[in-house]
Parts: sequence; C-alpha cells; structure tokens
Amino acid sequence: MYCMGTYQAPQVPQPAVTFGDERLVDPWAVTMLQNTCSNLQVQNMALQQENAALKNKSQSLQQQRENPLCKAANRAYLREFTAYKTESLVEFPDGRYYLVKENPLGEPYKFIKPVSDCTEFSARYAIDPRDGSTSIEVRYRLPNGTLSGFRVADDKFQQNALIQGFYKSGGTLRCGKDGPRLFYMLIAQLLSKQEIYFQPIPGWNINTSRWFFKESAGCEAPLDSPILRPDALTSEDQMMMAAVIGLSFLKTRLPEDMQPTKPFAVISESFSITTKITLNCKLAELKKQLNHHRDDLLIHVRGGFASNRYQKATNYDYLSDEAEKGSASRSIYIVQAKELTPEIREHCIPIQLNPAEACSATTGVDSVTWGDLISLVEGNPNEFDSRVYRAYKEERDRMEGSSFCQEIAVLRAVSEIICWTFSQKASLSEEKVRGAYKTAFDHYPSRWDSMLNTTASDCFRNALYAAAREQTIRFRDIDDLDETYCKEKEVLYDEYTLYLTLDLVKRLAAKHMPEFLTSDVLAQLTEAGILSSSIVKTLRLSTGHSKNVRLRSINRSFVNGYGRRDITTIST
Repeated sequence: MYCMGTYQAPQVPQPAVTFGDERLVDPWAVTMLQNTCSNLQVQNMALQQENAALKNKSQSLQQQRENPLCKAANRAYLREFTAYKTESLVEFPDGRYYLVKENPLGEPYKFIKPVSDCTEFSARYAIDPRDGSTSIEVRYRLPNGTLSGFRVADDKFQQNALIQGFYKSGGTLRCGKDGPRLFYMLIAQLLSKQEIYFQPIPGWNINTSRWFFKESAGCEAPLDSPILRPDALTSEDQMMMAAVIGLSFLKTRLPEDMQPTKPFAVISESFSITTKITLNCKLAELKKQLNHHRDDLLIHVRGGFASNRYQKATNYDYLSDEAEKGSASRSIYIVQAKELTPEIREHCIPIQLNPAEACSATTGVDSVTWGDLISLVEGNPNEFDSRVYRAYKEERDRMEGSSFCQEIAVLRAVSEIICWTFSQKASLSEEKVRGAYKTAFDHYPSRWDSMLNTTASDCFRNALYAAAREQTIRFRDIDDLDETYCKEKEVLYDEYTLYLTLDLVKRLAAKHMPEFLTSDVLAQLTEAGILSSSIVKTLRLSTGHSKNVRLRSINRSFVNGYGRRDITTIST
C-alpha cells in the first residue's frame, strides 16, 4: 500500500521585521538579543570581581607604605633616583667657572659660588724640544687683569702639586674645602680639550715651516734697545761688541756649520751688566749656575781672581766645552775681566772696551733696534739665509789660516745682517755702518792672532822710542818738577826707573802697536814683570807743594838695553 507522508516546506530565512498586519518583531531575534544581554551581565560581574581584587591589593600596598621601614626605603630610592651625580665645570659669561650638576631627570643645579675669581683658564701639555720632557702649563688671568700661570711636570700631575703652583702664582679659590678637588677637576677638564704642543724656548723656533723668535727673560739687550751707540761708528771695539750681541740673537737661527766654538771676553775696568755667575768658584757650582741660566741667550760670567790656579783652569776648560756644543747650546758666553789673563788668551776671544763704552746706551744710530732686526729676519727667511751664507763664506776664504777663522766668519755674517737692517730702516746710515764694520774686520782679526805672538814687550820698547822721537812724550827728572808737570804727556824717571800713567801706556800701545790688543800688551808686559802694578807716587814740586799721582813703573834697563841710546836724552 502506497502511503503518503505529511509535506514540510523547507526552512528559509525569514525577515525579522515585517510591515503591514504582520508581527513587527521576530521571536528569533528576540531570543538572540536576550542571550547577548545575558553575556554582558556575566562580563560585568567578572569585572566587578576583578575591581574588588584590585581594591584589596591597593589596601594591602597602603598598609605597607604605612610601615616605617618601607617608608625609609622609598625615600632612599627617591634620593638615589633624583641625585645630582653628573658634575661638570662650565665657563659663564663673566669668565669664571661654576660647578654644574645633573640628575637622571635632566634637571641641572648650579653652585652659587664660582670655583675661583680668576678667569681665562687654559691648560695644555708642553714638550720641551731640548730634552723631550713633558710638562703641564696652566695659564689664567688674575682679577686685577694680570696674566699669570705656572708649570708642573706631567709625572707630578696631582692635586697638591697643582694647588701649590696655583697659590704661588697668585691664584685663589672660593669653594672652601672642596676647592682643591674642583680646581684639579677643572685642569683635567681643560687638558682633555687641548692637543700637545712643542714649547717655544728662547731664541729661534720653527713651526709649520715658519721661523719665529722668542726673547729670553735674562736678555742683556732688550728688543727695543738700539743696535749701535751714537759714537759706535768711530769705535772698532763697539762695532765688534754689537756683532757679539747680535750673534746672541741669531745663534739659534744659524746652521750647525756657522756656530761659534769659543766664549768671548770683555776687557774693561767697569761693566754695566752685573752677574752672580763667576769662574772663581767650584766646578759644581759653576755647572749649577750655567744650567740655571740655560735659557739666557747671552750669559755674562765674572772672571774672578781665584787663588787656586787649577780650579780656575778647570772652570775655563768647562766654559770652553759649553761653547763648543754648537747648536746644542743656545747661549753665547762672555767673560767679564779687568785685564787679559793667560786663561782668557787661551780659551776666549777678547774685546776691549773703555769704561764709557761698557755702559749701556738708551739712544743709538737712527734709533734702529734689535727688534727691527728680528722682524726683518722673521719676514724674510730666504734673504737672511742667502746673506749670512755669502758673508760667512767670503770671510772664511779671506781669513783661511787664522786661528780664529770660524769666529771671525760668524761675526762677519752677523754684521751683514746688521747692515741689512740699517739699509731697510735707515738707508742714509747704511754705508757708514758697512764702512765701520769693514774697518773693524780689517784690524780686529789680526789682533786676535797676535795674542799667540809673545813679542809685545819688544814692540812696546820700540813704541816708547818712536814716541820720544816724535816728541809726543817728554821725559822729566822726578826730582825736578814744578806746576807745569803734565801726567798725560810726560814720563818721569829716576836713576833706575821710568814712571808713567796707565792711560799713557794704553795710548802708546794703541797708536804704535795697532796689530795688538791694548789689553794684550798690558798683560804681556805685566806677566813678564816689565810693567809694575799701580802705585801712588807722592811728587814734590819746586814750589814746595806735593802731588799724589797713580803711576806704573818700568825698569830703565829694559828700555835702554841692546846698545840703544838712553831714551831720556832723545828729546833733549
């Protein structure tokens, strides 16, 4: 039997909302909305429970904060977090350095007081080119505007050493007990910003292929002093002395083969330059003094009269060794002596000056100064090299065979630079200066060579006879004097002795013995026992008056020997 089931239409989506006479809300939609609402209520309840848990935790934390130990820990943490741990010293617009601190929050804090009232601080590493030693040079300006500074060796870069140097040079601090630490910090901070530099030393220095000059503190002739005295052009001695001073300015600019090898000596009865350095001391003391003045371009040394001849000879030997160092020594040495001694003759190159010439002058020829010479050399390095080389070579060739050839050539090169300076600064005087130097170099070298000649005494005897024949001197019996006696022209005598003044001896030597230094003539006559030391002679005049005169004596047998006519009768 065939059966038929009940027919069911397929389920299809029905609209949730209908219009017309239909129901407005679909029951299925209502059910869905009710389910969603239930879920939200469940979530809300969960949130309320979570919030309650957080409140409980907050209450627990609040209770912990109320614990004294927890409070102290929290305060320590805050102090640590906000502490000013980063320090730096900052230069403010007033030129002073203030301490500035910062914390991790970036909040700065400024000290009320500066580290010091001094300003313009600088610090740098300086290398001494002489021995390669390194030092730390600190410079600053005092509140009164004066520049000051100090230097410490790099291996003594410590807080105490810095503070001592700072206080000794006039600096002051304003931060109480913390001041030394902050000053040490300031110098270290400045050093971190500076490069190492080669320290300029007195004399000529070269930097980036450029020569420049640094004056020494103990310079005899400051740069603003005149090169030549007003009366220098008529004095060979002054011209040579100016060349020696010029050599002290130019020595460190000359090449090694143009370096002098001997110290110089100035023979004079008085000196304008005073010095504590003397050859009349132990060798250890001399070494100490010379090392103390090693930065001086011109070093004066008193000859002294040491009773210990071995000590004197040892000191002269050492001084000569120092002069022979060439460019390794930056100094020119001048021995000051009242007379030419055997030690000077052996070790030095002497220049004689009368007392007036030995004094410094405040005015000079056309007011040309050593500063003018230095500026000219700085600005024209190639021209300088050409001039000194040419002059040096010419004089070396001319004076070949002389025992003093090197020194003569070096001084001749210096004189060329002096003439060049006058040609640029005082053209009207150039030829006069060049002519004066030509005369000096025509005569002085032969006088130096004559020091090796021991015939000065014989030449002086001839000079006496020549002056007697010319009647430039007169002879007079010491027992037959009146008011007409003239010590400048007259030689007194008795049965055995001639008496004359030292000035008259010098004039005779200068006029009739030009190939000798006058000081050398006096030295040889004295060393041979021919010329006595100074004596005061009381002369009785025919008028009954007496007259004291300082004289020197010479034995008549020395003058009248060898079959010569009695000199006292020549003018009669």
